[in-house]
Amino acid sequence: MLFVTIFIISTLTFAGQTGPWDNDLEASLFIDSPTDMDGNGATDVSDLLELIKQWGSCTNCTGDFDNNDFVNVSDLLQLIDAWGENEIQTLPSITVSNAGVPCITRGPSGELVQMFQWFPNGDVSVQFIARRTSLDEGATWGEIQSIQWTNDNFPHSTPADPSLVLLDNGTWRLYFTSHLIDVDDYPATFSATSTDGLLFEWEAEKRMDLVTSGLLDPSIIFFNGEYHFFAPRPGISHGSIYATSTDGITFTQQSDVVVNGHTDTKFLGNPSIIDDQLHFFGTLEPTEGNWGGVFIATSDNAVDWTVTWTNYGEIADPAGIQISDGILMFVTALYSSEP
Repeated sequence: MLFVTIFIISTLTFAGQTGPWDNDLEASLFIDSPTDMDGNGATDVSDLLELIKQWGSCTNCTGDFDNNDFVNVSDLLQLIDAWGENEIQTLPSITVSNAGVPCITRGPSGELVQMFQWFPNGDVSVQFIARRTSLDEGATWGEIQSIQWTNDNFPHSTPADPSLVLLDNGTWRLYFTSHLIDVDDYPATFSATSTDGLLFEWEAEKRMDLVTSGLLDPSIIFFNGEYHFFAPRPGISHGSIYATSTDGITFTQQSDVVVNGHTDTKFLGNPSIIDDQLHFFGTLEPTEGNWGGVFIATSDNAVDWTVTWTNYGEIADPAGIQISDGILMFVTALYSSEP
């Protein structure tokens, strides 16, 4: 399995940024060994215990690394030889400059579709939601294209924070942050639809908003028969505003989501379904003047979450998707002096 991470480097903050965006979209390849049976990024004690459970005659077992229908000493030696963290490689060939706030999903033909906020001049003088696609599981990408709007002839702020969902009929719904100038007190979540993923039509009304504060960085996914809405809780270092919907248009706000035992897991990022389980690629809150990092948490019901992986550093706002060789994950890496 290949575990791919893409880093998006910026100089300030993500939503509402007013300064320069000196960004690079950089890739790292996390090569996952078959001996990493639990997929936690390393071959360790948990994998050893799983191999011992499978010891002996065993058909189609994850511990049968040499595929001889037996888990035995040869498999044990291979596990010991691979002990430790999985290898990491960089992938400079898919670099994109001046980008941030990514999301990624699959198109109707299985292609990867990536959207992000793009600042082609390196500052906020020109910014828009852009997209690119990959037909080979992320190895190469097509040209960056600006999405277009058919009915945005009214005063509003620049759409930001894209979250893209493929609908059952093969069309798209894009969720994003904006506000109506001279109408809205705070930014909220709006949506638009498209037949080709490039030309979008604003939908009426808001999808989600808050009465006393702005709502930024929405991320939406369809899982277990309904749409799930996540967004960072304003002014709180961890958890998520959480809402559900049966049609993706009318959302009902539920109790906020938190990760038990964690006070730094902010749902600034994106959900994804991996091996039929819901994953959230989120942000670790900065502490003591230092950027926090990113985390991955898993859930069977979108409410109860378990953190399975963390990476500390000047990185935030990740997005991930399962590909044929593993997981492709985007991370916004922030190299400003202050978080």
